[in-house]
Amino acid sequence: MDKYNFSLDLDTENSISLIIDMLERNSIVLELGPAHGRLTKYMKQVLSCTIDIVELEDKAGIDAKQYARNAFLGKDGDVESDFWYEKLKQERYDFIILADILEHLREPEKLLKRCRKLLAPEGAILLSVPNLAHTDVILNLLNDKFDYQEIGLLDNSHIHFFTYESLQKVVEKTGLEAVVKKATYCCVGFAGLNTNYDQVSRELARELKKRKYGEIYQFVWKLQRKKKAIQKEIALNEFYNNYNCYESKLYLLTNSNIEYSEDQVMIFRINPEQEEITLTFDITKYKEINQIRLDPLNVNCIYKLNEISIYKDKENIKLPILYQNGIEVIDGIQICGTDDPYIICNFPKGESTKIEVSYTILAYDTKFIEKLEENLKQKRYSKKQLEFEEKTLESQLKEKDIRIGQLDWKVHELERDLGLRKRIIIKIAQQLKQNKQELKEQKIKDLASKQKDIRIGELDWKVHELEKYITNLEIKQQELIEENINLKQHWKDIQKLNERINQIKRRSGWTIRKR
Repeated sequence: MDKYNFSLDLDTENSISLIIDMLERNSIVLELGPAHGRLTKYMKQVLSCTIDIVELEDKAGIDAKQYARNAFLGKDGDVESDFWYEKLKQERYDFIILADILEHLREPEKLLKRCRKLLAPEGAILLSVPNLAHTDVILNLLNDKFDYQEIGLLDNSHIHFFTYESLQKVVEKTGLEAVVKKATYCCVGFAGLNTNYDQVSRELARELKKRKYGEIYQFVWKLQRKKKAIQKEIALNEFYNNYNCYESKLYLLTNSNIEYSEDQVMIFRINPEQEEITLTFDITKYKEINQIRLDPLNVNCIYKLNEISIYKDKENIKLPILYQNGIEVIDGIQICGTDDPYIICNFPKGESTKIEVSYTILAYDTKFIEKLEENLKQKRYSKKQLEFEEKTLESQLKEKDIRIGQLDWKVHELERDLGLRKRIIIKIAQQLKQNKQELKEQKIKDLASKQKDIRIGELDWKVHELEKYITNLEIKQQELIEENINLKQHWKDIQKLNERINQIKRRSGWTIRKR
């Protein structure tokens, strides 16, 4: 099927690369479900293997067929049918590969029993199956979800599901045993199921992180026939980590970078339950280190740093702590409520080969630590606030004492001034009494003077009216004078006119009569 048409990836640790590591050159191999033949091609061209394939999807199988000796495709390639098995039951294979096959079958046990019969005496079955108990699936179930996906842990074509124990039981029922157990890993939140630890309480998340197989994405096992005589000699190669989620980091700050980065960091997977954690970081390839930052754990914790030291000139030199982001409570015990506790140390000049760290985790990954740090911060804040308020009150009291002293002096000055003023007031009262009598006498005089003033005012008003009248008379007089002048001029004009009339009469012989 096209959805399984992946290219071969040998650069990362995946189920196919782990299977390739267990294959041997020039082997005879039966590959069930090769899809487009990415592994088939590698086994043929690189390992020089002889390969028979069985593939239900004939279109995909055609690509793989060119690298196979025998190919059963389409209906003939149904691994749960009898056709291919009858054709190959006389063959014996060094390896039979079942890469992500069992989860698609109705009867996986039946196929494993058939494969056991087809094995050479020392032959092995190499299988991979997804882990249904991955914590991503558990988180979904806790949130009432179980959504099938196109591919991955919940591939919509899966009809069988496996966990470590259920796979172990199936293997035992078929007369096989796992002689090598490997796995691929996928951190929570990266399996395509849209999950994270924030979907549950911190306490439940902590327990989920402890699950032994919680981050295993696929089991990759090598199976062989049971051999009771040497069963105890078989060493199972298990790499599972009970605390795969917890880690310690050491960041290096060198001349080549100005801030801490993931480019210069060393990571250790750790078990926080250990009584004492001791880590050694090899720094021989790093030059000109200026500062280091140690993250003792990637979750909140209560811890005690025992020592950070470097190995230099054949002796251990203890590094002084520059800064810790927790709250120290007693004897170097730090409480850090964030999920990013860290310690910073300056690094002495010169070359060093390793850094050794020793510390103890007293508690970790719990809501209690967050609340504890918050309460301590609040108490410290309250204490500082009280100290500040106490100092402020002391300062205010001193200021008030000074002010009281100043006021006392002022009161004394005022009392002295008041005595002086009292004496002045008595003198003023006596003077006022004398003045009162004088004013009384003056009042009588002033009353007569006031009446005189009124009379003078009245006379002044009459004078003012007379002056206005005189002014009007003068104006009238001037008008009369001007009118008189005008009359005189008219009289002269009349005389001239009369004279003219008389002249005219004389000329005409008129007799002039005297008036």
